[in-house]
Amino acid sequence: MDPWMPNLEMSLHLFTLAPILLGTLVPQGGNAREMLAKLEKGPGFLARLEAARFFAGRSESPGVDVLEALLAETRLQEVQKAILVAVGEKRGVRTSKLFREGMARLPALRQLEVLRLLGGVHTPHVAVFRLRARKDGYIPLAVEALRQDAARGDNGAAKALRALGKKRGLPGGVAGSILAALIPVARPGDLALFANLLERGGLRAELAWDEGLAALRARPGILIAARQLLGAKSATFRSIALRILASEAAVLSELKKALRDPSPKLRRVALRILVERKDPSALPVLLEQARRATLSDRLDALESLAAYGDRDPGLRRTFAALLHDLALKGPVPVRVFALDLAARQRLASFGALIPNLLRASDWRLRIAACRLARGLRQKASLPALIKALAKAKGREREELTSALHSLTRLFFLRPEGWKRWWAKAGANFELPPPPERGQDAGSSDATSARFYGLPVNSLRVCFVLDVSGSMRQASGTGQTRMQVARRELAGVLSKLPGEAKVNLIFFDSEVHPFAKHLVPLGKRGVRKKLLDFIREATPLGATNLSDALALAFADRETDSLYILSDGEPTTGAVKDPVRLKREVARWNRGRLLRLHCVSIGRDSPLLAALARHSGGRYVRK
Repeated sequence: MDPWMPNLEMSLHLFTLAPILLGTLVPQGGNAREMLAKLEKGPGFLARLEAARFFAGRSESPGVDVLEALLAETRLQEVQKAILVAVGEKRGVRTSKLFREGMARLPALRQLEVLRLLGGVHTPHVAVFRLRARKDGYIPLAVEALRQDAARGDNGAAKALRALGKKRGLPGGVAGSILAALIPVARPGDLALFANLLERGGLRAELAWDEGLAALRARPGILIAARQLLGAKSATFRSIALRILASEAAVLSELKKALRDPSPKLRRVALRILVERKDPSALPVLLEQARRATLSDRLDALESLAAYGDRDPGLRRTFAALLHDLALKGPVPVRVFALDLAARQRLASFGALIPNLLRASDWRLRIAACRLARGLRQKASLPALIKALAKAKGREREELTSALHSLTRLFFLRPEGWKRWWAKAGANFELPPPPERGQDAGSSDATSARFYGLPVNSLRVCFVLDVSGSMRQASGTGQTRMQVARRELAGVLSKLPGEAKVNLIFFDSEVHPFAKHLVPLGKRGVRKKLLDFIREATPLGATNLSDALALAFADRETDSLYILSDGEPTTGAVKDPVRLKREVARWNRGRLLRLHCVSIGRDSPLLAALARHSGGRYVRK
């Protein structure tokens, strides 16, 4: 270390003496050591930022000495980020110098994280950094700098964004970021560019579009330009025009015309708008799409048809017949989703399908049969459920037991108990009323394998764990959150039987899987390799929950996820918790994965919702 670099302890001592040394009577305010502890240990980034602002805002030289010394010593990214944001906000020679030097030592990805937090800050040193970042070779950093300057009315920045958006080969995430940056400063001539960015930008561009659509409609001249695009030859241009004008009554004829267009994408856009408007013109197309389209489109069509509700008895009969046909044959996800919708709508005729479904070769159909039995609540399904229980294991056994308990309000630990009860009492048994919402469904907790207290009954399970920088924080047990997570994982792996198949997916700013697919736990050397993988995990970076979940859902064999995180998503394809919840619900149509979630340090509405909507459990630790 440079001998002239300020020592943290000495800097803190001088900071506390600053009023005397400077000949002032102004107190430093608060306890300096408590604030330093908060800056180093949290809890959470906001607490760290508050502490960093405390030092940056009092007696510039001694206060900045403390921050400079800590920035030189610490490797914690959240501490570095808090310091740089605090000095970025503060005008002054020392804060400016520390900001420039600190940012220069960071990689571009970390610079981007800091710059995003300084979006509303206009100090000279931040403005200079933005100007340089606009030409950075790391395009996401350049786009963010241009976005911030464009939002302040810099026409040159907006022009540069438009030029960048026209380049070929842009990654989808960058295209989405450019779209999000341009919408608040949109001009009528931008709509063609927006259409191309939407075409290339994938999910991120779609999210940016949905979030900015109301603001876009309010921009001068946009509605007039959109009406002119309705007559364009390009289906892409007409698509964006329909989306902008979706709520206008006069656009209905254009929507109906688009349903017959050769472009599948334009047809999907028109169909979605008509469904949102609950227009009956969409029904024939939806019925056809549910039978003959891509897998995703078929699921979308079924969901849209269900959204029309009971407004027409004829539609209800047609929809029930469609669900019956789809439940019998075709792609498994479509069959599973059709059965799920039948259970929700209490279509009693589907009860006859349960015995055969419980013997299906695909586990998803067998679990769908259990849920169908719970939804329909028919005594006739009990013998088939009891018979299937004799050979069931793991998640399927849990689902069968839960269905039987829901239907009978009884609970037997072993299949033989159910058989004896049915032989003795089945003839005269009458179903009790259904359990109230939230009442225990009777799933078995008999397993000794547990993860943060949650029973792990599945034999095809993936553990999805947050290893971002915040997992370095203390857990209140004398260990860090990461150390506790390692212990919990090692414990559950030691208790799961050899017939189980598992995978581990760790996530920080990136996603780090142990394997591409589930691996047999009983295979020679697998447990040791898993434990080595756990030991090597180092908490760093941001929280990319969405990409980790997408990877977990990609393995068709997995039937249960155990998710641990100590914060909300901060990076990845989907950062907004509400949108991520919606995306996971879409992924789980036809999959029936059960998500069990553990939130560390604070309640997480997102994790609680993921668990609740999938039939899983949620705990806060």
